[in-house]
Amino acid sequence: MLRVVAYMRVIPPGNKNPQKPLIIKNFIEGVNRAGDQGLVINSWQIVNADVSVIQGFVHKDSKQTRHLLLRKNVYENQIKLKKKCLIVDSSLFLWADPKQEKTYLRYGFNGIFPNTAEYCNETPDPARWEKIKKDLNVDLKPWRINKNAGDWILICCQRDGGWSMDGTPVMQWLTDVIRKIRKYSGRRIKVRFHPGDKNTGQHHQQIRKWITTNSKDYSNVGISTSKDIRDEYAGACAVVGHNSSPTVSSVIEGIPTFVTDPLRAQSSPVAHHSFEFIEKPKEFDRTVWVQRMAQIHWTLNELRDGTAWRHLRKWVK
Repeated sequence: MLRVVAYMRVIPPGNKNPQKPLIIKNFIEGVNRAGDQGLVINSWQIVNADVSVIQGFVHKDSKQTRHLLLRKNVYENQIKLKKKCLIVDSSLFLWADPKQEKTYLRYGFNGIFPNTAEYCNETPDPARWEKIKKDLNVDLKPWRINKNAGDWILICCQRDGGWSMDGTPVMQWLTDVIRKIRKYSGRRIKVRFHPGDKNTGQHHQQIRKWITTNSKDYSNVGISTSKDIRDEYAGACAVVGHNSSPTVSSVIEGIPTFVTDPLRAQSSPVAHHSFEFIEKPKEFDRTVWVQRMAQIHWTLNELRDGTAWRHLRKWVK
């Protein structure tokens, strides 16, 4: 019998999302239904367990708030003891279900990137993708590989200086990306900033300054203003990102995708790693890849009835 604990206090104080506490409660209920010992920890105390469950990840520059410190301490304690820490993270299918009505979230052991996490998806069940296809009304669309496939290159930025960017300022990254693209393409570029970036207004001003310099690099650069990223996908011939989830959705939409952090990008196996292919993109076989992406997502109901845990526990010694 395995001992699994989930920490309620890792949820941010003042949380108004009813799904967050249900993740904890349902997961532990599913563990007990599957015949293992599950326990919800409502205190700040860290207890020993074969698996500890936390929502959200932590990094070296995280704020020193109590709930983030708890996440950090739980994670580090499990790693020190050579045990498992199950991390709950956002859905890679969020663009297809922005209100999270289907409650799919991502679950992986000891990390959130493909080069650090154990996602338990090496041999995925094809039925998993079929279920998500039906639930979210998504499917793999044909690759757009001809020259008339779209009008612009869409660059999707991440939070300014965020931990997934290793502290690199987003405008520094963007400048470098545009410069590299311009070596191979003079197409129109649209820049889409992360909706959670508090510095977006400043970024817009900087781009307008770039445009007025009459530089060839910025002569055909604009700013995305659409609320729904799918509006931008409709006219895109390529999507560029660092390691964020929009590069997963763009691959599913059949848009040639380019990543600048191939080690940590979930789309890396089916994306380009060099801009030399921006005008002559290659096709990738996405079948097994998308099945693997589907295998790491579970719903609240699947947590509660034990379906998710019965799959995940196979990777716990």
